[in-house]
Amino acid sequence: MSNYGSALVWVDAEAGGGRVEIYSREVRKADALRMFAAVRGDPRSFQEDDDLAACVATEVIGDALYAGYFCSRSKGLDEWHEVAFALPHACEAISKHFGIDAGILEHALRPENLAELAAARDAEIASLVRDLPELTKDAEAVREKHASVQAALADELAKAIAAGKITSH
Repeated sequence: MSNYGSALVWVDAEAGGGRVEIYSREVRKADALRMFAAVRGDPRSFQEDDDLAACVATEVIGDALYAGYFCSRSKGLDEWHEVAFALPHACEAISKHFGIDAGILEHALRPENLAELAAARDAEIASLVRDLPELTKDAEAVREKHASVQAALADELAKAIAAGKITSH
């Protein structure tokens, strides 16, 4: 990014066991903040602090698009925010709030395009691990922690369904 007045807006999708960036562009920071202020009122969106069961259910199914922004602030601090949309509403909602052509997002979501992006991401990670083998140890610890967090979230979701707090399909 060119300066403190700029922000990077991105859209990520799940592919091949992780996220891939399907779109990004630089915008004025004021525009990024305006976009995210508008999206807060959209009932199709969810964020980390929203209903945990809804977030977990969408995450487990894996059919969400994530939109976010990143910008540098003064004194070396960074600012970022992210929001997610369930896939049936994602392209239209992201298009509306972020000014991204829904057709571009739909094209990026084709299985062959996601597979290509996932392969490129995996190749970059493999290259990094070859260059920095000490990362392998740290990555394994993160994987183990992630698995335990996923198990706890799935258990919480099951309990919420059993208690009738949410309904399953």
